[in-house]
Amino acid sequence: MAQEEIIEKLKIYRNELLKHINLKKMYLFGSYSNNLQTPYSDIDVALIVDKIQGDYLNYHTLIWKLGGDLDSRIEPVVFEEDQPDYSGFFETIKRTGVEII
Repeated sequence: MAQEEIIEKLKIYRNELLKHINLKKMYLFGSYSNNLQTPYSDIDVALIVDKIQGDYLNYHTLIWKLGGDLDSRIEPVVFEEDQPDYSGFFETIKRTGVEII
């Protein structure tokens, strides 16, 4: 599947997420953002939120379910907007990823 098709799919995912969480930004990262995907690649997605609301486990279960209902390869990673980025992982995602608008 081409990057453009994945981006269109992620726009649908974003719209579903917005019904349930306070999503600020979304980035495609990993192999699809670099056009290095294979037929077995997952779809790495960074979700930036204000705060994780309510029960942590239920929050993540909902995010994964919404993604999985659309495409089982979607693998979301959640970052709180004010969360320190000690490892530099999020900075790398912002620098090399594709923001989904």
